Amino acid sequence: MADNTAEVPILHPDDMPTALDTASALRVTGPGRTVDLTLRFLTLDGGYEPFDLTASLIDLDSGHSALLVVLTVK
Repeated sequence: MADNTAEVPILHPDDMPTALDTASALRVTGPGRTVDLTLRFLTLDGGYEPFDLTASLIDLDSGHSALLVVLTVK
């Protein structure tokens, strides 16, 4: 089983720019927009498997925002 350390990132390194760009775009457009994307995550056997995600920015009662990410497993 692979260790979950910085040497073995949970998110596939090639998918990091997509994840960061998506989060930035949601911050710019604000709440109400939903983005569907597929990112590869580390599995227990040490490989990476794609997962479908839905991300959206939501307003909190405190006046702050949070990024809500829903992972869909088929």
